[in-house]
Amino acid sequence: MKHIFLVDFENVHTGGLKGTKLLSDDDELIIFYSENDTDSIDFIRELRDDIQYAKIVKNGQNALDFQLSSYLGFIVHKAVCDDILENTQFVIVSKDSGFDCVAGFWKNTPFVRHLKINPDIIRADNIQAALTTDKTNIDEIIKTSETLNDFHSTVVKKYGMPLGGTIYNENKAKFKEIHNL
Repeated sequence: MKHIFLVDFENVHTGGLKGTKLLSDDDELIIFYSENDTDSIDFIRELRDDIQYAKIVKNGQNALDFQLSSYLGFIVHKAVCDDILENTQFVIVSKDSGFDCVAGFWKNTPFVRHLKINPDIIRADNIQAALTTDKTNIDEIIKTSETLNDFHSTVVKKYGMPLGGTIYNENKAKFKEIHNL
C-alpha cells in the first residue's frame, strides 16, 4: 500500500517526522510549512532529498490548514484518475483535530458517496503512529493467515518494505500464540 503523508509542520514540528525510516520507496512525504519554520526546513532538506515541500502562500489564521486540505482534494482526484486510489492511504500528520472533519467529509458525506469513491484518509500525530495504528487489520491478517509465510507475504504485500517486515517481526509472536505454535 502506498502512503501519502501531508505534514502540518506548524503543528507537529520535527516530532511529526518520527518514523520516516519506515517509509517505503513508494511512499510520499509532503511538508506544509510557514515562514516561521524556514530554518528547520532548511535543516531537513540537508538530511533528506526525497521530501516535497509546500511553503504556505499567505500567512493568516488556518492558512496552512486550508492549503493542505485543498491539496488533499487534488491528490485524491489524481489517485482516482491514475487508478491507484484503492491502494493508497492519505495521512494528515497533525495534532489538530480539525482535520478529522476533512477525513470525515471524504468518508461520510452523500456528495462523496455519489462520486463512488472511498479514499482512505486518516490523521496521526507522526508518521510512525500512522504506520502502526492499523492493529485491527493486522489482527485480521493474523487470523486469516494459515502459516507464518502467509502472514509475512500478506503484510509485505499490503504495507511494502520496510514497514511490512517491521510489522511481521512485531507480530510474529502474536501469530504463534493465536495459532498455538
